[in-house]
Amino acid sequence: MERNKLDLSADKIAGLDLEALVKKAAELNRKNLDTHTTPFPKNPSRLESHYRFEPRSIAFTSEGEVEGGLSWLVGSLFDFSWAHG
Repeated sequence: MERNKLDLSADKIAGLDLEALVKKAAELNRKNLDTHTTPFPKNPSRLESHYRFEPRSIAFTSEGEVEGGLSWLVGSLFDFSWAHG
């Protein structure tokens, strides 16, 4: 089996240098900070939904099953506030 050698001269791999990556990330961060100036979180009047997640406790029946069934278990463990119609 013959292996091909890759041209890995300094100018070809300069973009993979950690310092170059940090510099590029800093430039992108500055650009994003200048571009996106709207404060987070949004003003409540701009929200599409005003749903608030309310944690639910999980109860078990004497047989060891979740009281309310599987849908109650899933609803108590996951916040579905992102899912709106």
